[in-house]
Amino acid sequence: PPAMVRSILQNSADPVPFGTTSSLEVVHRQGAGLLDIDDAIVADTLVVPAKISLGEGTGGTKTLSITNNSSAMRIYTLGHEAARVTFGSTFAPSAVPFGATVTFSHGGVAVTSVQVAAGATETVDVRIAMPSAGLPNGLIYGGYVGISGGGKTYRVPYAGFWGDYQLIQVLAP
Repeated sequence: PPAMVRSILQNSADPVPFGTTSSLEVVHRQGAGLLDIDDAIVADTLVVPAKISLGEGTGGTKTLSITNNSSAMRIYTLGHEAARVTFGSTFAPSAVPFGATVTFSHGGVAVTSVQVAAGATETVDVRIAMPSAGLPNGLIYGGYVGISGGGKTYRVPYAGFWGDYQLIQVLAP
């Protein structure tokens, strides 16, 4: 189905760096990243949802389903890649490196990996938290949850907004 194709393309995409720096471009500018069609064709893992929208606030907890479509049991290592955050004027925003804290749990227990049988699906809770002290209003943050197994890394981009939407001036007097 089209939704599954989109998820596979997003899971297999490669995030690009911010200019010539080692940090990643902001998620709300690049989405899941640069499509990697070769990796999408041979992908034997599906992670859904393929993107996490956190909305307004300092994060949240979402559940990811990891499906192992290979013919062997697989242990997936769970990780996180921070991307830059933006704030300030929409015409000339500042983009600075700043990372969220990401933790994982499976069955209520903190984990750094999860075992998935061949042809099976397991769920993992992902908790994303931005520190709330000292953040400017209107900051857009994001990054990538990484799920590595079978020699490949699958990613799920996430993004959120810190601040108060009501304080954003839409029209000038």
